[in-house]
Amino acid sequence: MPKGLGLTFSWDVTRGVHLYRSRNLNAPLPGAPLNPARPGTFLPPDPTKGNINQLESTGTSLSNNYTIGFRQQIRNKWNLNLFGNYTLGYNNSDTDNAFNTPADNYNLRGEWGRSGQDTRHRFFTGTNFRLPWGVNVNTNVNWSSSRPYNITTGLDNNGDTVLNDRPEGVKRNSGKGPGLFNMNMGFQKTVVLKSPEKPTIPANNGANPFASSFAEPQRGGGGGVPAGGGDFGGQRGNFPGGQRGGGQRGQGGRGPDGGGFNQPRGPTMTFRIQVQNVLNNQQLNSYSGVMTSPFFGRANSARNPRQVEAGLRFNF
Repeated sequence: MPKGLGLTFSWDVTRGVHLYRSRNLNAPLPGAPLNPARPGTFLPPDPTKGNINQLESTGTSLSNNYTIGFRQQIRNKWNLNLFGNYTLGYNNSDTDNAFNTPADNYNLRGEWGRSGQDTRHRFFTGTNFRLPWGVNVNTNVNWSSSRPYNITTGLDNNGDTVLNDRPEGVKRNSGKGPGLFNMNMGFQKTVVLKSPEKPTIPANNGANPFASSFAEPQRGGGGGVPAGGGDFGGQRGNFPGGQRGGGQRGQGGRGPDGGGFNQPRGPTMTFRIQVQNVLNNQQLNSYSGVMTSPFFGRANSARNPRQVEAGLRFNF
C-alpha cells in the first residue's frame, strides 16, 4: 500500500428482540360475519367493545453492515488528510415503532420486511487541509441510497376499522424514494492577538552561558513532563545529555485549545465559517405511500437548504 494509507474493514451484525409494537386484540377473526352496527366492517370477537390495542414487546429485527474505511495522510505544504468509508447494509424487522399495528393482527410473520431505516448503500468521505495564510479547511460528502416507505391501499380491506392494509402481494416497506447527497465545508483562521513574553531562563541551571557551550546540563526537578523533557519547547535533545530528564524542563507547547507544539500561545481570535449543503441540493424525505391519496409517491417534507454560519471566538 502507498505510504500513509490505512484501510479498515468491519462486519457488524445486530439482532433485536423484544421490540415494541401494537396489536389489536379485538380485530375480526378470519371468516367473521359482517358487523350490522358498522357497515363495511366485520364483527369483532367482542362486539361490545371497539379496537383494543395492546402494546407488546414481540418485535424482532436483524441487520448486517459491511464497512470498508480508508485514511490517507499526505505530508506536504497543505498537510492533506483524506478519510472515508463505504457501507453495504441490510436491515430487516417486523416493526418500526411502538405504535405500529400489523396489517393482519393474526399473521405477525407477514410484517417481516425492510426496516424503515434500511439503507442499502452509504458512502462518506472528507478532507482536512491547510491553505496559505494559516486557513484550515475541512470538507465532508455524504451519499446514501433510498430509504423504503410503506405502501397501503388507503382502504379497510380486511374490515378491522384500521386503514393500514397493503395491496395483495406487496410486502411491508417496499416503496423506494430517491437517494440523498450532501456536501458541507468549513473554514477556520486563528490570529494571535499578543505574543506571550518569553521568560529569561539562565542557561544550564545557572551555569555561565559564556563559559562553555558544552557545560553538563543539570538534572531537572520534579513535576513537568515525565521522562524525556528536554529543551524549552518540551522536546528532547537540544542540550547534550538531555535524554532522561536532562536540561531545563520547558513549558511544553500547549496552546489555547490544549493542542500540540504548533498551537499558538497567548490570546487568540478565531474566525469560523461553516456551510451546510454547499450545492443546495433538494433533499426530500417522508414519502406518502397511501395509494388513494393524491400525494401518493410524493415527499411531504425536505431537509434544510444551504445554510451559512459565521462565528468569532476569543481565547485568553
